Amino acid sequence: MTRLIWTQGALRQLDAITDYLDGATPGVSSRLVAIIGRRIDLVIDFPEIGEFVPELGLRKLTLTGLPYLLLYHVGEAAVSIVSVHHAAQNWRPR
Repeated sequence: MTRLIWTQGALRQLDAITDYLDGATPGVSSRLVAIIGRRIDLVIDFPEIGEFVPELGLRKLTLTGLPYLLLYHVGEAAVSIVSVHHAAQNWRPR
């Protein structure tokens, strides 16, 4: 079974997103986290589902129906969630 690893940066980003959403519309963040969890389950089962971004060496999964995306790395035994971004943010390297 493929292991899931969250980087500290990705966890901080997710915390910031949920804090913002809870301040704007209470309860929305728990639904977002549930949806992200289901998408991550899909990534674990089908790690190559996300688009490969060569300049980062990572895969990008857009969360369909939501303005968020995940950047992740596929290793031999683990999938590492590297970052969680709002789609409007510049997530590409400069």
